[in-house]
Amino acid sequence: MNKIISKLPHYSIDIIGKLSNNDIMTRDELLDSIPETNSKTIRYALRRLLENKLILQVPNLEDMRTVNYALATPELLSDILPQLSNDLLTRVLDALENHD
Repeated sequence: MNKIISKLPHYSIDIIGKLSNNDIMTRDELLDSIPETNSKTIRYALRRLLENKLILQVPNLEDMRTVNYALATPELLSDILPQLSNDLLTRVLDALENHD
């Protein structure tokens, strides 16, 4: 039985929205693009999104000391979305549609 994901950190939805607008971003780019947040908050949100397979780590070939993040592929998302609670699913889908 699949577990239902009912909670994600507050800024997770913002990160999903930013990644749906841009193909890939580093943690620092995400930090700069989301107002009123700090590095620790972004790291935690990224970790939770990675654990739940909503985003992927992509090697940064220009600077191997940093990692890029990308939204999971549609195939992976189709496996994960049914595991989200209704409320969280609605928020994730809104972020994907209404990215700025």
